Amino acid sequence: MLERPAAAESTVPHGLSKTVAAALPGLWYCLHLPASLSDLVDIDIWKLKAAQSLRLDHNILLVPIDCFDEDLLGRHLQHHHPVVTICPDELLDEARQRASALKFVLPTTPYSQLSDATLTAQWKAIHEHFIPDLPALTGEVSLTRRLDLAPLTLPHRRLARQMGWPTAELAAQDTSVSKAFTQAFHGQTRLAALARLEREGASPSEAGRRFLQTAREEADRLQVPVALGLPGTAPAYARNAYDSEVRRRTEPQPAVSSDDTWSVTLHERPDHMVERAAIEFAVTHQAVASSGLGLMLPTVPPDAFVILAELERHFRTPHSSAAVRRLFTRLNDAAQPLWSKELTAAIQRASHLTVFSGFPLGLLTMPGDSAPLCARLPVAYRPLEPLTRAVQLQACPPRRASA
Repeated sequence: MLERPAAAESTVPHGLSKTVAAALPGLWYCLHLPASLSDLVDIDIWKLKAAQSLRLDHNILLVPIDCFDEDLLGRHLQHHHPVVTICPDELLDEARQRASALKFVLPTTPYSQLSDATLTAQWKAIHEHFIPDLPALTGEVSLTRRLDLAPLTLPHRRLARQMGWPTAELAAQDTSVSKAFTQAFHGQTRLAALARLEREGASPSEAGRRFLQTAREEADRLQVPVALGLPGTAPAYARNAYDSEVRRRTEPQPAVSSDDTWSVTLHERPDHMVERAAIEFAVTHQAVASSGLGLMLPTVPPDAFVILAELERHFRTPHSSAAVRRLFTRLNDAAQPLWSKELTAAIQRASHLTVFSGFPLGLLTMPGDSAPLCARLPVAYRPLEPLTRAVQLQACPPRRASA
């Protein structure tokens, strides 16, 4: 992914550089390409389930056009297989020359050519270049339309293609979060049931007889990685970072928004929509990498941050357990709008949570529980401020130890 360096301008309130924002259409497109060679071929079902304990990320290199050369990237790229360069149209000629010098496999693709047809052709070209002797997977590949639902729908669509399930109807993505979650959950249940039957060595006829019962059992004990996007900044931070006029331009985010769609010009939208697309990219990238579930949540209510600050101040002085309990009760009450039936169901089935937020979600107690989330399951945080850094870190592949 390439972009031209520009003036230091950022969105508010999370601070996404306008330069990085301009790369969002290409970053989203990259999530629809194969992440590894295993995406291209039929593999054992139990391996698909086992891969949820790994992070099989898309390796997306986000660099300015001026850094896209042998001197700066040659040593890095020699340990990888450079596949395709995506860039804005105005950078095409320069990017094409630089990509050729770095021996990228596919032709450089400008934003104006990003489409379902291009995506399908690139899947085919990648397969023919790297593993031409193995049969390719069938099934439709198409771009995501609804970014707000992509943390649920894109991992499911990739799983469906790998499993050989019908994919044509999944391309029609005008749906509700409830329907998208149910579809993804049923897919995860089927995967777990079939993986168990495969590990047990069941014959096709035996698997057919046992499948419904096995699926019911797996639904009760299902565990999958869950990624959550939780926007919001503390009022005190916003007051210190931005003047009153800028603060008035910020808007809280709902969990879903039908206007939140993919486009090659999505980076030209108002700040709150651009930031939303960036957070959703990070959540979807994480959900795809772990073959799990992802959800966008509404903006953290300001009162929750205020009570959190009170709780932090309280622990600096001698305190009583009763006072702490009262503050936690107030915190849970303030954060009540965050809870939906989909969030509750996702957490009940989560093996672990990855939370993209500046708010410590693990301190909240889920309705019906008696202890905070951090006592229920592991919670990892990915800070959203500054959002530029959050996108950069998420796009980069995990560091590997040197030999």
